[in-house]
Amino acid sequence: MPKRRRSHRKRKTKRIHEVGNAGEGTACSDRISNLPLEIIHVILVKIPTRDMAKTSVLSQRWRRVWASRPTIYLDELVFGANYFSYTERDIQKRDAFLTYLKKSLEIRKEYENNSAVDILFLQMTVENSSAASLVQKWIYFVLENKAKALCLHLKTTYGLPFNLLDIAFFADTLLWLVIHDCEITNCSFMLPNLEVLFLSDVCIENDDLVDLIAGCPQIEYLSIDIYPDLERLSIVVSNPNLKFFTVHRPGFDSKIQIQSTNLKSLEFSSTCMDMCEIEITSTTTVRDLTLRNVYYDLERTSMHFINKFPLLEKLVIDGYSNICEVEITSMPTVRNLTLYNVYDQDTPWMHFIDKFPLLEKLVIDGCCNLQTLYVSHQHVTSFVAKVYDAVEEIRIDAPKLKSFEFTGGLTSFTGIKASRELKFVKLYLKPHKLDARWYTWLRDLLNSFAHFKHLSLICQNEQVINPFFPPFSGCKIHHML
Repeated sequence: MPKRRRSHRKRKTKRIHEVGNAGEGTACSDRISNLPLEIIHVILVKIPTRDMAKTSVLSQRWRRVWASRPTIYLDELVFGANYFSYTERDIQKRDAFLTYLKKSLEIRKEYENNSAVDILFLQMTVENSSAASLVQKWIYFVLENKAKALCLHLKTTYGLPFNLLDIAFFADTLLWLVIHDCEITNCSFMLPNLEVLFLSDVCIENDDLVDLIAGCPQIEYLSIDIYPDLERLSIVVSNPNLKFFTVHRPGFDSKIQIQSTNLKSLEFSSTCMDMCEIEITSTTTVRDLTLRNVYYDLERTSMHFINKFPLLEKLVIDGYSNICEVEITSMPTVRNLTLYNVYDQDTPWMHFIDKFPLLEKLVIDGCCNLQTLYVSHQHVTSFVAKVYDAVEEIRIDAPKLKSFEFTGGLTSFTGIKASRELKFVKLYLKPHKLDARWYTWLRDLLNSFAHFKHLSLICQNEQVINPFFPPFSGCKIHHML
């Protein structure tokens, strides 16, 4: 008789039983239960938020470890609710999200390592008092457990801001505080080590804003975006460590006082800058200045404001019309100039650019009503042109130019071959129609750039890759689709 095969069923059953009880203190533990907590957190970061709870079936140890991840990302968008456009059809999805919020908080409070909280990102629509109470509990929980960053995006129904009422923001470890879409009323702030404060679409009264800024003595970056254009807002900043300050949409008759002596960067975005009173104690420390959406009284207010900073190195101008007619004193320290959304009528740009004799990098992003863009400068080494309107010709007279970047189409380039030091050329092409005229333009363009060392062609349309391209000796072409 042939020998019977030895059965392994019993041994396999025993192994399965051992693995199933690995997290319950058995002698033979499985590897997933013995992973260090740091490795488990790395794994959980890769798992979608709504699926993390499913890892509880892996072993006894994993039943609650999913709730101990130090980075807490809570977003109703993950559950299918549209935070940006409220609709009653999302009620069930928001209910599921609230259930998840409540369960996660309960497990974290029970978990022995619940103090390991680094970041809380919370984005949700607060529909009732129960949800508001839950938001408050989460805020207090992460602050008490030494969170380093707190980011809140909170609205009520139909896009109205959620009122952060009577909440005490007390924490020694908090370094970042970001608040979006909220109203801040009677809150207390004691954040002695906070470095970054970002307020976006926030409703806040003067007294509350004063208390907020005063409660963050070590702040280095402050961004204030007031909504909806509150009038007579008074912003007084005297924090000694402040280096970066940004203010968007200050209302009429607003007053801004910056008394910080280490200020390096300023950004203002306002269509009524001439209606605001701006006082800056230390103007010689400012190196970067950005002005956005300042369309009116350009010569009387904005350019006079620019001239206050004698040691500027970087200047960004957004939204000016007739920029070439503006009177501005010479600024020999500026080496980086960016012009956004400039509207003009074929006037020479040289008269404006000549005000910056040591200019090294020039960025022109968005120009309208221009047929010819003429750039002439003896020291510019980097030129970026992003043209979204019809510009027939770009004439370049820059003998020291080393890097050129262009976004647009059907534009001719004159004088660029004379830039002997030019090595890096990058072209972003978004053709609306791939016809014979476009291909002829592209062929001529590549031929004119063929002698440069590095040439990158970036286009999202795969039909651009065409065998008619000639070989370019000494030139590298990268097609990024």
